[in-house]
Amino acid sequence: MNIAIIEDDKIQREALLSMVRDWLAREAPTGSVRDFEDAERFRFAHAAEAFDLLLVDIHLPGASGMEMVESLREKGNETAVVFITGEKEFVFQGYKVSALDYILKPAGQKELNAVLEKAKKQLATKAPMLILEQGGILKEIPVDAIRYLEVLGHVSTLFYSQPGKPVDAPLLEFSSRESLQVWQERLEEAAGKGVFISPHRSFLVHMGWVSRIGRDELKLADGFLIPIARGRWEAVSKAWLAYRWEQVQ
Repeated sequence: MNIAIIEDDKIQREALLSMVRDWLAREAPTGSVRDFEDAERFRFAHAAEAFDLLLVDIHLPGASGMEMVESLREKGNETAVVFITGEKEFVFQGYKVSALDYILKPAGQKELNAVLEKAKKQLATKAPMLILEQGGILKEIPVDAIRYLEVLGHVSTLFYSQPGKPVDAPLLEFSSRESLQVWQERLEEAAGKGVFISPHRSFLVHMGWVSRIGRDELKLADGFLIPIARGRWEAVSKAWLAYRWEQVQ
């Protein structure tokens, strides 16, 4: 979940940035957030980067937040938008551009969490999905919910997050007899290259869930440790940095 904050007031922008980072760390560790002080800076970045949610101040220097969003909609961009305003009368204007919601200033963590959760649920229906089949039953899971895959003997097990549950909640599992190589190809097809890597011959890991890299192990956002095989540290650390760099570009 990639979020952009467009807010000209430095104090409010930094407060929003801090609160969004706190929420992402708990609820969507694979996500990222960037902040912009005006519409022009956002447009420049948006030309090369896709966002899932925009937190937009109504009053911006130059083009207003409303004008900026109207311009995006005219170009066919349907990115979810939450307006931030200190004046209730502007709220109704948001319906013209199909705004997801609004927050009245000063934004608090509780109000912000509510709209972020709302956006997360909306995005869940659009996120890249992986189709799994077990016992003749098909089901879809969001690719970003997958933490890691572990191979024990001839059994490969996917461990993934429960929808709507905290990061440290028990994980769901899906087991099969497909090899790690087959799973790597399936996950790469669903998520793209560089998202899942193998730090060890028995593991595949979603880079977005990695919170720390040591010399001999990875630490995930929930504290789970995954070994790094001898000679793999440099490749793993480069892959993680490349993934993180891609998220902030």
